[in-house]
Amino acid sequence: MNILFIYPQPPMHEGKERLFNQGIAYLSAVLKKEGYKTSLVTLADSSQLDLIITRINKFKPDLIGISSTTDQIDLTKEMIKH
Repeated sequence: MNILFIYPQPPMHEGKERLFNQGIAYLSAVLKKEGYKTSLVTLADSSQLDLIITRINKFKPDLIGISSTTDQIDLTKEMIKH
């Protein structure tokens, strides 16, 4: 089974580094250990939405998981509509 994770990153703030999503990393590690194939798409902004379609067509996931927090919600909504 192929599982695709999508992580719309929070907006960049001056002087801050991009965040790493440990939750997705933990889930992916456990799933891989159990024999699943996982992949991750990280989006910084809406200009990268076509990347999702490309990755879906290439990876052919059976399941798609999206991680989102409050400051990512607008990008997440736009991504889902895309």
